[in-house]
Amino acid sequence: MVLTSKDISVVKYLSRKYAEDTVKGLGILFGIHIIGTILLIMMSSSEEIPSIALGFWSNFPLAVYLMGALFIISATNYEIFAFLNQNGISRKTLWKNKMIVLGLGTLILVLIGTIYDAIVSNSGTNDLIAITYLKGTNPVVKAIGSYLFDVLVTFMTVTWISAIGAACGLLPKKHRAWIIFGIVMAAFLVITRIVSWIAMLPFAWTRVFMVVVKYFGLLLGISYHGNEYSFNFLPPILTVIVLAILGAILTRHLLMKMKIRTEG
Repeated sequence: MVLTSKDISVVKYLSRKYAEDTVKGLGILFGIHIIGTILLIMMSSSEEIPSIALGFWSNFPLAVYLMGALFIISATNYEIFAFLNQNGISRKTLWKNKMIVLGLGTLILVLIGTIYDAIVSNSGTNDLIAITYLKGTNPVVKAIGSYLFDVLVTFMTVTWISAIGAACGLLPKKHRAWIIFGIVMAAFLVITRIVSWIAMLPFAWTRVFMVVVKYFGLLLGISYHGNEYSFNFLPPILTVIVLAILGAILTRHLLMKMKIRTEG
C-alpha cells in the first residue's frame, strides 16, 4: 500500500490530535492519582506513610489508562470527519488512515504499558496468555507472543469501539448524548446483573469456564481431554483477526454514511 501526500497529511493530523488527547487524558488521570495518594497519606498513620509514598509509581496503572485513552480516542469520529471533510478529505481516505494511525498507536501504547507493568507497576495481573497458551515455552517467545496477542486483542477492541463511535456520530446531535448515556447505563446494569448472578452460583467461575469451553472452545483453541485442558494458540489469533477485520469493515460502512450536520 502506497501512501499519497494527502494520506501522509491525514496521518500526521490524526497522530498529532490523538497524541494530544492521550496526553491530556493521562495528565488528568495522573492528577487524580496524586490527589488520591495525598488523601490516602492524610488518612493514614505515620507508620504507613513511607510505604504509600514508595508505592506511588507501582500503584499507578499506566497500562490500563493508556488502553482507556486509546479506546476513547478511537470512538471520536464525527468531529474529525467534519474537519477533514471540509478540507477536501474523503471518507475512504479518513477511514484508511485512521486504521493506520490506530494500528500504530496500539503497537506503541501496548508496548509502553507492557514495559511499565514489567519494570515499575504492581497493578497488572498475571498474563493469561503466558500461563495458558504459551506455558512451557521459551521466556522470550512467551513475552513476544503475549505482547503480539495483546496488540491483536486491543486493536480488535479498538475497531469495534470505533464502529460504535461512528454509529453514534450518525445520531441527531440534540439526542445523541442521551442515547449514548442510555446505552452505557443499560450495558452497565446488564453486566452488573450477570456478574452478581454468576457470583452467587457454587463454583461459579469454574462453571462459566466450562460453558465457555463447551460453546466457544473451538474459536478459543481450548479443548478438554480426560481431566486436563489443552490450549492451541492459533484459533484465538485467527478469531481475533477476523473480528478486527469485521470491526474495521463496519467502521468503514458507517463512516461512508456520515454527513455534515446542519442542525444547531
